[in-house]
Amino acid sequence: GGMILGGEVADGKHPPPPGARGPWPPRPRAWGRAGMTRWRECAILTGREGLLPMNFDLPPALGAILSRVGRSFALSLAVPPRSLRQPLAVAYLLARAADSIADTRLLPAAARLGALDRFLAAVAGEPGAAAALAGAATGGDQHPAEQALLARLPECLALLAAQPAEDRGRIARLLATLVCGMRADLRRFPGDRLAALPTRADLETYTYFAAG
Repeated sequence: GGMILGGEVADGKHPPPPGARGPWPPRPRAWGRAGMTRWRECAILTGREGLLPMNFDLPPALGAILSRVGRSFALSLAVPPRSLRQPLAVAYLLARAADSIADTRLLPAAARLGALDRFLAAVAGEPGAAAALAGAATGGDQHPAEQALLARLPECLALLAAQPAEDRGRIARLLATLVCGMRADLRRFPGDRLAALPTRADLETYTYFAAG
């Protein structure tokens, strides 16, 4: 489903509301200063990212992918200082790529565990690991934006390598933590079937890896 914006659903599939005139979503001047935030949301959510006065400090292709795989996150990048936008965007794209690998139905659970190991090897700079992942974990009924992200995984990793050493270390630690949780889920829920967690401690561990 789409996100509710002022009573209207904006998910890229719905036409303008009855009575709407001119381009949709309306330009900021049509709504005034108070409508800028809503216009920005509508522009992303209806697929008109080119209208946005922000490119996330990413190459255009990766910026377009970010707006498709992480619409709410893309909106939040208007808030931090510009110097943080690219490292935050790179961290999100890589985390989302790992999530796509963990969730793909193209591979059995055991193969996904191995693919996550190769993902961390790619993050650590192992040559060739990213290209092998992109070919093994894409296709089938996977969302086109996720396929595009995995296909451009080498570009995401190149941006990671270009970050300052301190930011690279933070991103690598974050990804290692997230992947640890993904690996635990693949073992905890065999066959992608949910099951009740046995103890409160298990629940706390699960929520830590899922939400921090």
